[in-house]
Amino acid sequence: MPAGPRSRAIWRTPAATSISPPARSTRGGFEDAGLDGYRARMGFQHAMRAAHTSVEGALVRILPCIDAFRERIDPPEAPRPG
Repeated sequence: MPAGPRSRAIWRTPAATSISPPARSTRGGFEDAGLDGYRARMGFQHAMRAAHTSVEGALVRILPCIDAFRERIDPPEAPRPG
Protein backbone atom coordinates (compact mmCIF):
# COMPACT_ATOMS: atom_id res chain seq x y z
CA MET A 1 0.00 0.00 0.00
CA PRO A 2 1.56 3.34 -0.99
CA ALA A 3 2.31 5.83 1.75
CA GLY A 4 -0.05 8.75 1.74
CA PRO A 5 -1.56 11.30 4.08
CA ARG A 6 -3.90 8.69 5.57
CA SER A 7 -1.11 6.21 6.36
CA ARG A 8 0.29 8.31 9.23
CA ALA A 9 -0.19 7.01 12.74
CA ILE A 10 -2.86 8.71 14.80
CA TRP A 11 -1.89 9.36 18.39
CA ARG A 12 -4.79 9.16 20.77
CA THR A 13 -4.65 10.97 24.08
CA PRO A 14 -7.41 11.31 26.64
CA ALA A 15 -7.86 14.99 25.76
CA ALA A 16 -7.71 14.94 21.97
CA THR A 17 -6.83 13.02 18.82
CA SER A 18 -4.09 14.39 16.60
CA ILE A 19 -1.97 13.29 13.65
CA SER A 20 1.35 14.43 15.12
CA PRO A 21 3.10 12.65 18.02
CA PRO A 22 2.94 14.12 21.52
CA ALA A 23 5.14 17.16 22.03
CA ARG A 24 8.57 16.33 23.35
CA SER A 25 10.96 18.57 25.16
CA THR A 26 13.73 20.05 23.04
CA ARG A 27 16.15 19.83 25.97
CA GLY A 28 16.22 16.06 26.24
CA GLY A 29 13.76 15.80 29.10
CA PHE A 30 16.16 17.08 31.77
CA GLU A 31 13.62 19.54 33.16
CA ASP A 32 10.81 16.98 33.28
CA ALA A 33 9.41 16.26 36.71
CA GLY A 34 9.22 12.75 38.01
CA LEU A 35 10.93 9.58 36.94
CA ASP A 36 11.50 10.56 33.29
CA GLY A 37 13.47 13.68 34.22
CA TYR A 38 15.39 11.78 36.87
CA ARG A 39 16.38 9.08 34.35
CA ALA A 40 17.50 11.70 31.82
CA ARG A 41 19.64 13.55 34.39
CA MET A 42 21.16 10.40 35.88
CA GLY A 43 21.87 8.94 32.44
CA PHE A 44 23.70 12.12 31.43
CA GLN A 45 25.62 12.19 34.73
CA HIS A 46 26.65 8.56 34.28
CA ALA A 47 27.85 9.21 30.71
CA MET A 48 29.87 12.26 31.79
CA ARG A 49 31.54 10.38 34.66
CA ALA A 50 32.41 7.46 32.38
CA ALA A 51 33.88 9.83 29.78
CA HIS A 52 35.89 11.70 32.41
CA THR A 53 37.29 8.47 33.81
CA SER A 54 38.21 7.28 30.33
CA VAL A 55 40.03 10.52 29.44
CA GLU A 56 41.82 10.53 32.79
CA GLY A 57 43.01 6.96 32.28
CA ALA A 58 44.21 7.77 28.77
CA LEU A 59 46.20 10.76 30.04
CA VAL A 60 47.80 8.68 32.78
CA ARG A 61 48.99 6.20 30.12
CA ILE A 62 50.06 8.84 27.58
CA LEU A 63 52.07 11.19 29.81
CA PRO A 64 54.90 8.72 30.57
CA CYS A 65 55.21 8.04 26.82
CA ILE A 66 55.52 11.77 26.14
CA ASP A 67 58.20 12.14 28.83
CA ALA A 68 60.18 9.20 27.41
CA PHE A 69 59.91 10.64 23.90
CA ARG A 70 61.03 14.06 25.11
CA GLU A 71 64.10 12.58 26.85
CA ARG A 72 65.02 10.69 23.68
CA ILE A 73 64.84 13.83 21.55
CA ASP A 74 66.38 16.25 24.03
CA PRO A 75 68.38 14.28 26.63
CA PRO A 76 69.03 16.06 29.91
CA GLU A 77 72.45 17.65 30.10
CA ALA A 78 75.00 16.08 32.37
CA PRO A 79 76.06 18.23 35.29
CA ARG A 80 79.26 20.13 34.60
CA PRO A 81 82.08 19.74 37.06
CA GLY A 82 82.78 22.61 39.37
